[in-house]
Amino acid sequence: MNEDTLFTVLQALPTAIDTPLVIFDNPEQAQTWIQLNGFEKDNLWVITNDERQYWVVSDDVGKQLINLGFQRIKVKLPPVLPQSSEVPGDETV
Repeated sequence: MNEDTLFTVLQALPTAIDTPLVIFDNPEQAQTWIQLNGFEKDNLWVITNDERQYWVVSDDVGKQLINLGFQRIKVKLPPVLPQSSEVPGDETV
């Protein structure tokens, strides 16, 4: 991990943080984490400054990091299809 990038992100964090700071190797992993953990997607941003690490941060931290050269990544994941409740071999004829 680039120590300068980590230091920059840590400086942008508020002293009282209620959102976890997580890092991923690609933006799809980051967006999936946001969805799986029940966060509203507008409240968290996926950002990067080198396209090697993708940070999930709150919108206020994201705004500060944008001013420091980071870019916000918009990720569209494919829709999740509802799981069928049918058990294979249990079809009604």
